[in-house]
Amino acid sequence: MDRATIVGVFGFVGYSLCTALLERGIQVKGVNQTEQNQGAFFEEMRMEIGRNANFSEMSFEQWLLEGENLEQEAPIILSFYDIYMKNSEDRLLEQPGIISKLKEWSGINGNLTLLLPAQLAQFDGKTDMPPIELFIQSLKESRIQHKEIYLPTIFGPWQPEEYFFQQLILQEKQKLDAPVLSEKEWTGDAMFIDDAVDSLIKLIEEPETGRFLLKSMETNLWDKCTRSILPGYEGNADTNKKNVVWSPSINIVAVASQTDFLTGLEKQITHFERIAGMDI
Repeated sequence: MDRATIVGVFGFVGYSLCTALLERGIQVKGVNQTEQNQGAFFEEMRMEIGRNANFSEMSFEQWLLEGENLEQEAPIILSFYDIYMKNSEDRLLEQPGIISKLKEWSGINGNLTLLLPAQLAQFDGKTDMPPIELFIQSLKESRIQHKEIYLPTIFGPWQPEEYFFQQLILQEKQKLDAPVLSEKEWTGDAMFIDDAVDSLIKLIEEPETGRFLLKSMETNLWDKCTRSILPGYEGNADTNKKNVVWSPSINIVAVASQTDFLTGLEKQITHFERIAGMDI
């Protein structure tokens, strides 16, 4: 892989994937969605990667208009994981012509990869399909080859405040009164961002399509992370379907932690303190 396009480049996972690819000398086209600009970290993110000559940025509308260079093979990565947590998936899903564009690009220009939240991997076939599942169904009906990679709760530097861990950190720093666990957050598992990104890159580079779920090799990691920040936490994470039976089509990818969770959380806290000190 010499180049890649990331749609949702200023989301949490999208950005971390982008920086990892740039560090490997890979050219990245970052497609920015306007909703993401409202995040507290946006300007710092843009400044950090904007200095890299291998990075170029364009708006979502500009990307659809200009398209992809069909003479240069490159994967297209859609980070639904990030926009799902920010409740902004509708803007991407309802964009006219996106299915036909993806069909054109993915057929010639390399593979298409969707980054998705873990809970969507256990969709039970009900008629009230969530918007992202409807989008995936449209891809299949249009015979657009793609791979789906499902992620648990990801933590580490740049985690936004929609996530419970970051809310607990904000509360500890007296910047938030009452943390609220979002129903969109998967409490059945957690993974440090660097471990997740390393596995993502390996899967994206593989030519095979399919459905993959990244799973930590350490059990109850979401609970362990929560209680390390907030000792004595009594929240009932079991309601988030820890013991779910995944679809038979899902390939479980066990991810070993290269960074133990306490060190990972410390990196998240230290990073937040640095950014907060800059009044971002």
